[in-house]
Amino acid sequence: MIIRRFAAVIAICAAPGLVYAQGGPTLWSNGIIPTRSVWSGVYTEAQAARGERIYRRQCAECHLDFLEGDPSEGPPELAGPHFMVNWDGLSVADLAHHMHTQPNDDPSDMDATTAADLVAFILQFNKVPAGTTELPTDRSIQAQIGITPLPPAR
Repeated sequence: MIIRRFAAVIAICAAPGLVYAQGGPTLWSNGIIPTRSVWSGVYTEAQAARGERIYRRQCAECHLDFLEGDPSEGPPELAGPHFMVNWDGLSVADLAHHMHTQPNDDPSDMDATTAADLVAFILQFNKVPAGTTELPTDRSIQAQIGITPLPPAR
């Protein structure tokens, strides 16, 4: 019984590192627990339009026109149920940070505004509704916004 509990604790503690090692989501929220959902209107249509222009110029070559990526070649999908489930339980800050350091693991590749605009476009493409306020660039505020595959039940 004690061994099973110990194994469960190890698995829970190792899971975030395993996800990161597999090239998946990072854990950039620094312990901040999300208090709202992406489904609460966290970006604007105008911000998503800016993000789409950036995506078409800088990202579509690898992640393709419909954000489907090519996981067999490296670029992951950025849309669809698998994408949303992959990011379930993480925050917008995690996603923005992950994009901010891509494709070369170099944080200087993309500024925080560009990353926020791209997150807005990706959310829009995944049918997450827009709101009236732009997604902020401040990571501590982004960390308060959780990603879930489906809208909360009403």
